[in-house]
Amino acid sequence: MDTESANTNATSLPNGRAPASAPGDDTTRLWQVGRAKLKRTLKGHKAAVRCIAFSPDGRLIASGSDDNTVRLWQASDGTLMRTL
Repeated sequence: MDTESANTNATSLPNGRAPASAPGDDTTRLWQVGRAKLKRTLKGHKAAVRCIAFSPDGRLIASGSDDNTVRLWQASDGTLMRTL
């Protein structure tokens, strides 16, 4: 197994809801609480996503990638809001 793809990062809202993960590829995944069911996959990075975080109000998700970008996503529907 390639150690690059074996790295997974995860985070959740401060209230413990809406977990998100970065499985080591170019996506960020949002999960349904209590069901371990994939809710949405955020696509747009060109290289592995290495870090993810929710904004304090839970409305945005930031994902940082080896493609040297940070992408801001709307947590409610996965819309890409901005690429930095």
